[in-house]
Amino acid sequence: MRRTPSTRRPTTTSVSERYDKAEPILTKCFEERPKTDGLGYYIGFMRYRKKDYSGALDAFKVETSPNPAIQQLTHFYSGLALAVMGLPERATAELDAATRGQVGSAIAGPAERLRDSIAAGGGQGSRFHAEVRVGGTYDTNVKVLPNPSNDPLANAIRFLDTKSTGELYSVTLSYDWLRYGNWESTIGYQFFESYPNSFPDFAVQDQVVTLGATYRGAFESGVLAGSRYLVGGQYAFDNQLLGENQFLQRNTGTLFATLQLNAGGDSFWNPTNVFSPIFRVQGKLFNNFTGIPLPPSDNRNATNYMTGISHTFYWSGDRHWFRVGFQYDTDVANGRNWSYTPTRSFRSRIPAASSVRTSSRCTSSPWCSRCRSSAASRGDRRSGPCRSASSTSSVSPAPTSRSMPTSGTCCRCRSPIRTRKQGKRPPRRVPAAVV
Repeated sequence: MRRTPSTRRPTTTSVSERYDKAEPILTKCFEERPKTDGLGYYIGFMRYRKKDYSGALDAFKVETSPNPAIQQLTHFYSGLALAVMGLPERATAELDAATRGQVGSAIAGPAERLRDSIAAGGGQGSRFHAEVRVGGTYDTNVKVLPNPSNDPLANAIRFLDTKSTGELYSVTLSYDWLRYGNWESTIGYQFFESYPNSFPDFAVQDQVVTLGATYRGAFESGVLAGSRYLVGGQYAFDNQLLGENQFLQRNTGTLFATLQLNAGGDSFWNPTNVFSPIFRVQGKLFNNFTGIPLPPSDNRNATNYMTGISHTFYWSGDRHWFRVGFQYDTDVANGRNWSYTPTRSFRSRIPAASSVRTSSRCTSSPWCSRCRSSAASRGDRRSGPCRSASSTSSVSPAPTSRSMPTSGTCCRCRSPIRTRKQGKRPPRRVPAAVV
């Protein structure tokens, strides 16, 4: 029986395998004879498939074939590479060149639509964005009453009514008023209010006005060839009310940048690397609406300085990522009781859509006797609590039996610490303002 030849088209896998087999041979020919007709286009196309956009552009520039089809394909894929690298103006010029000549070809139509989309702002859609959210709450401790203790006044306060239902309101508006080439600027407004029905004096209202600008670009040559970057800044004014009284005003200026070093992610040993530095200055002005004069050491007006860096590794099309970083934060307050200078290092790993973050800062809870004994048997003298974030030192000295608190939760095993009897102490006096 005579067999008829198969009319089935080759699958995507077989085509990819053919490109992989042909690439080393064509690359060697390209190194020896780069001016060969069509060779620059095929080398550039193979590099484009592997997301080596800078290398693809280098190969496309060498192509000198007089064939109109090859010239059109070269301009088309050059425009796609430039668009991915964040160079919309040059991408528009290449795609415009791809629409000339062979008007009836299969690529002319897509090239023209892509050109118009990039010229209109990269196909980013509407310039105006709005979001409204409404929710409900039920809080069993609106006034944040204290836990049980040996203080009779604190125990008496605990039995006050502090339960309430409430509502949440949130409105977010933004408008991209500037889209010009690689530049983009956005103005925005945010409104948030949390209103407990039984205690309107504890209602919190926050209004924020923002203005930001960013610039996108890419490196075409040099050590960072093929890397994309984004630099920008933002100013924000924040006005916060507590009840119906002015509570806090903040002016915040932020400078940030992002550098994507490569476009990998196809294997564990070749992730996409993204480096991001940030610097922020914030002025805070508090309003003492209680009418009770405060000592100078409790003046909360301050200027906050924060700087930090982070590096993120992406795999599998950004579905999995791992981030490491360091942050330095200092609050220079008018009152010495509110000044602090903590540092924080963090690492986080996000598989799919979940998140986990660990921080180098510990809680201010003590260790229980069992954990202290276990640490002492190993010779570890750090068997005590870390200071809070507002402390000037990161780790406190090893506590003794006299310095350990008499109640709380162990910050290692999370077991409750039993209260032990000590000598009688005079009751702690609470200022009238707290009551």
